[in-house]
Amino acid sequence: MNKAYLDRFISKYSLGDSVNSVVWKVNDEVLTTDFITLDKSLLGKVTLDTFQFDDVQLGIYDTKQLASLLGVLNDDINLTVVKSQDKVVSIKFEDSYASVNYMLSDLSVIPDVPQMKSVPEFELSLKIDSLFIAKFISGKNALAESETFTVLTDENTDSCKFVINYSAINTNRVNLPVTVDTFSDVGPLSFNAELFSKVLQANKECESASMEVSSKGLARASFKVDNYEAIYNLVASQSVD
Repeated sequence: MNKAYLDRFISKYSLGDSVNSVVWKVNDEVLTTDFITLDKSLLGKVTLDTFQFDDVQLGIYDTKQLASLLGVLNDDINLTVVKSQDKVVSIKFEDSYASVNYMLSDLSVIPDVPQMKSVPEFELSLKIDSLFIAKFISGKNALAESETFTVLTDENTDSCKFVINYSAINTNRVNLPVTVDTFSDVGPLSFNAELFSKVLQANKECESASMEVSSKGLARASFKVDNYEAIYNLVASQSVD
């Protein structure tokens, strides 16, 4: 197996150490994980198809440690699970020269990821392209202290833009137009700019993606590239007048 498959999988849910403890689930050669940030403002799921491994659930308590251990190895690796009395206790990763062992956690100590029982209607549908991804990441880096970006819609032109560091008063800000597929005036809604920038960074190889926004204060960004599919649900941090 090419180690890059796992590196990319990890980056899409860990989001720069924003998520650390998860359960990896392998079923019918599909690897998935559900995750939630500590502040509960982002909930998501990442899937990797054609993951040739036996069905298993793996408790990853410290993703950062696991990523560091994988960094020891070359690109071509093998992985096996180590069992004790039919219980999976660790994963062994090895290349042609070295091997590392990662101790697994009991699934009960991994925080549960709540299921979204009632998903509101997404009235606004947007298209995200590679230019937008690059510009948002650059804009957030330029305004490093900014905590939010705001979705602003204009019913006169059926247009939408994302504004990093929006405020009712005049401020340093970045305005980014977004392509609209289905328009609705959802009203100003603000979301965590740091997390969204990390989402885009983790999926920047994606040439196009979709994003939906609900006036109820939920946004969903979906990315699909190669054998990966990633979905991120962002909860609005505040409303802006």
